[in-house]
Amino acid sequence: MSAFGAVRGAGIAVARAFAVTVTMAALMMLMALGFMHLLSGEASLPVSTAIVLVVFALSFVASAVLLDRAGTGQVQSLIAGAVIAMGMTILILTVYSGIIFVQNGGLDSLDLETLLYGFAASLIVSVIVDRLVLKI
Repeated sequence: MSAFGAVRGAGIAVARAFAVTVTMAALMMLMALGFMHLLSGEASLPVSTAIVLVVFALSFVASAVLLDRAGTGQVQSLIAGAVIAMGMTILILTVYSGIIFVQNGGLDSLDLETLLYGFAASLIVSVIVDRLVLKI
């Protein structure tokens, strides 16, 4: 392999890691804004409880079946499936709520410096998650 090929391969790896990191950081920021929106006094759930239950049920079925096929025990796959489904439901609900927060002009209440601090912290956390957990 030539030196150019090694540099090109490293550049592709850096670009891929940067894309994954920025995407994860943006999702984390939307989640944080969604939590702000949900925990503010005037907001309620952005969707009906029935839709939240359907999202939980679909996530639970998918994760429990995948874990069962991966060779974990039946009880462990059910418990882990419920935990994963709860996490996915919270992720989807807070991201959606964060989008609603941004659309309703909620960013006007935050100054630019606060948003940059949050995005920088999200970038750092997403790099750590990417390198330690995902290993992409």
